[in-house]
Amino acid sequence: MRLFNFRPARATARPALTRAFGSVQAPHGDWPQAYEAQVRAAYLGNAVAQRAVRIVAEGAGSVTVDATPDDHPAAVLVSGALVETIATHLLLHNEALARIDALLQPVVEAVSVNVPPASPVPGQCWIVGTTPSGEWNGQALAIAAYTDDGWRFVAPRAGMRAWSLADTVPAMFDGAGWTLGALHARKVIVDGVTVVGAQQSGVVNPSGGTAPDTEARAAISAILGALRAHGLIAS
Repeated sequence: MRLFNFRPARATARPALTRAFGSVQAPHGDWPQAYEAQVRAAYLGNAVAQRAVRIVAEGAGSVTVDATPDDHPAAVLVSGALVETIATHLLLHNEALARIDALLQPVVEAVSVNVPPASPVPGQCWIVGTTPSGEWNGQALAIAAYTDDGWRFVAPRAGMRAWSLADTVPAMFDGAGWTLGALHARKVIVDGVTVVGAQQSGVVNPSGGTAPDTEARAAISAILGALRAHGLIAS
């Protein structure tokens, strides 16, 4: 099965999720294509992320588990190592869900905002401007999503779109910046009929003649001017 044009990796390619794999180094060479392999490479290549996840997971694994009666099978099954592994999975999984909430059919409050809002609500997103400040410092052009745990930032990729509530138009990232309300297409088709296509060659305004119709000539010139203004014919 393919999700977002990536084939799932083998089970062995999933991230190492217990302290036993803490010394594994990130792979070198070409960036893996499978999504699971990308997560694994990013996680194993970030020592700070590994340490942070390990501290929380080991804390959860150190909690005493009491079972009644004492010989209940759960007392054997629910070990500290198991709780630690589950906690690690949940940490990584919840982080992924936070990003999915922000990027799946994204809607932003406004575009090109440089100052973080004073009272954001979890779930709200903004597109950061070119000169951000405060908690957004260093996150120019990123999508800033506010969650229960604070700000999450996602760097845009060329072609990414988001709906701007403030402007009531879509914003698209072209690789260098965000553009509001621009529509890129090769043609517009209505009921199977192409109504707008590529720009046509220019047409000169009528002139000359032995008995010109002034009113007709003015009307034709106005029509040609409108077609040029809308880019349907070349100037």
